[in-house]
Amino acid sequence: MFTTVVNLGGFTAAANALDLPRDNVSRRINRSEEALDITLFQNNPKITLNRLWKSLLR
Repeated sequence: MFTTVVNLGGFTAAANALDLPRDNVSRRINRSEEALDITLFQNNPKITLNRLWKSLLR
């Protein structure tokens, strides 16, 4: 799910592609962040990867 959000650029697009409600995608990402004790995305006006993850995916 993480890679789908990254590749499509947002939770809504990922939810549509995965045929899931947007809230489900958001909740799963939030649970992953809590379990790993990290922030995967910055929630500015637009969802973006934080700098660490952006550099690791290059």
